[in-house]
Amino acid sequence: MLKRSFAIAIILAIGASAFPQKITFLRTYTMGDKDVYVFSMTMDVGQTMTSTGTETQEVTKVYDDGSADIALTVSNMKVKLGDKDLPVPDTATPPMVMRLDKYGRAKDLQLGGGDSMSYIYSAMSGLQGGIAVGQSVPFDATIAKTKVESKGTITLVEVKDGSANLQIVLVMTKDGMPSGHMDGNFYMITSSSKLSKMDFILTMPDGKQSHMTMTRQAS
Repeated sequence: MLKRSFAIAIILAIGASAFPQKITFLRTYTMGDKDVYVFSMTMDVGQTMTSTGTETQEVTKVYDDGSADIALTVSNMKVKLGDKDLPVPDTATPPMVMRLDKYGRAKDLQLGGGDSMSYIYSAMSGLQGGIAVGQSVPFDATIAKTKVESKGTITLVEVKDGSANLQIVLVMTKDGMPSGHMDGNFYMITSSSKLSKMDFILTMPDGKQSHMTMTRQAS
């Protein structure tokens, strides 16, 4: 009997490894829920331009289908061109609103302008069926506001200490012409499916690059 139980345990273990558990990053939105991120972006504009600030994401409306409106507000902006500080408004920007579905995808992918977050969230369009460690999933989505198509792959590198490391590689095109290339990682909190941090490099068709990082602040 003991041998039989041991054999069954081995079979179950083999079965579990053959069919690894998939993570869907299903998210439940709560009205008024707020997350604050500190970001930094370095751009090549002939000189090095560095921007830092705070981005607040707040749930402003929850829909019956599980999606929600997320208002993005930027504050505490500081911009440097080389060693020179540039003047920026000392008040928060008017909120940009994007609607995310329950899988974290940008629903209809409509965001005010060409904000990089819209392209990052477009990658979530490939994860509705879930993703396992080591698996790469293709995605193909269009940013409705800018008519830019983002196409690429998202790979679940590892899950460690409650954080899922996702690598994204995407190519952007508009009217069939190259519009840019993004390559980097973003980390999702597995318990809440919220963004924890990200680190990306955006390369434009002319070869100029921007480096962006964003880290969630403890609530």
